[in-house]
Amino acid sequence: DTHARSPSMQASMLATTDSAGSQRGIYTRAELARLIAPRSIAVVGASPRAGSFGLRTLENLAHFRGAIWPVNAKHREIAGHACFPALAALPGKPDLVALVVPRESVEAALGEAAAAGAGGVVVYASGYGEMGPEEGGAAQRRLGDIARAARMPMLGPNCMGVYNRPAKLNATYFWELPRTEGRVAFVSQSGAYGGMTFREMGRRGVGVSTFVSIGNQVDVTHADVLEHLAGDDECEVVALFIEEVRDGRRFLDACRRVARTKAVVAFKVGRTRAGRRAAQSHTGSMAGDAEVCRAALRQAGAFVARETDEFFDALAAYAAYPKGLRSGGGLAIVTISGGPCVAAADACEEAGVAVPELSATTQARVRALIPEFGAPRNPVDMTPQMDPERMPECVEAV
Repeated sequence: DTHARSPSMQASMLATTDSAGSQRGIYTRAELARLIAPRSIAVVGASPRAGSFGLRTLENLAHFRGAIWPVNAKHREIAGHACFPALAALPGKPDLVALVVPRESVEAALGEAAAAGAGGVVVYASGYGEMGPEEGGAAQRRLGDIARAARMPMLGPNCMGVYNRPAKLNATYFWELPRTEGRVAFVSQSGAYGGMTFREMGRRGVGVSTFVSIGNQVDVTHADVLEHLAGDDECEVVALFIEEVRDGRRFLDACRRVARTKAVVAFKVGRTRAGRRAAQSHTGSMAGDAEVCRAALRQAGAFVARETDEFFDALAAYAAYPKGLRSGGGLAIVTISGGPCVAAADACEEAGVAVPELSATTQARVRALIPEFGAPRNPVDMTPQMDPERMPECVEAV
């Protein structure tokens, strides 16, 4: 509540209230679905020039299951796709419009997208709120006003785009993506953390189902995407990279709803003075009181990581066993040393994962296999003196 009352939050509390008293965003789930899982995409600023972002965007869409419409008045065809002179000339209303244009062209292009009935828009361009409230703040607010007036959810500005594996959509800067089918959805203010997460999860064999880069979140926020993901059967784990929470109460309400059925792993940065200064320069965010935010996230059912490695470790753990870690049944730990037993048990309980004592029958089976000075209760310490040939049987018993 303290965090939600900050002026930056009050200024962007665009929400409605449902019959249960919960706040909801201005966009329906169907409207957000056109943005996150579109069936057609228009690329404004598409280009045949090698190395250009306009061409890279089209190349990244090679496996997209829907219609692809490049928009550039100078060309009739780009990368094998028929090219259109303007959004008004498209054969249909695009679900998603990717604005691959420089900053000075964004506002006009956004207005054209609204006029064309676009379902959603990605604004990749930088140079807005992250430049400071005077330099870029007014221009950024105008973009948000245009999007909301047209009920056209917008990601950005200053973002990396959107990825949705079920739709085979890669409308991001990234081209090296995990090839593993997975159920991790990632909502991030940082685009670079998206790339880091793709690489790290790929290295660990964990797949990502959805990635949404919200950037300066002048329109679509963490809360909006969480509300969409609450009904998304394709994801079981939701990851959040947070610099600033714009709509505190609604965000926590959405987080609480998601956490009832999915694992939520959050990483809140901007804990220190230097970190808050960096957040202001990065996405124009007022980072707020990090400890208040962390405590509120924990109350809402999220696991809150303190640093990058813990964030990735938690994602990998929940992705491997999302239901079991949250079912109340708990986790068994088997090691060959007492120190790791203690460290693992601490980590589990601090993460809200129970480490229950094993039944008397199981303890008897384990005690018959391990040295007499081992520990059979859970964690199970087989000790370094354990006969290696007996280890599989001990693990099987547990």
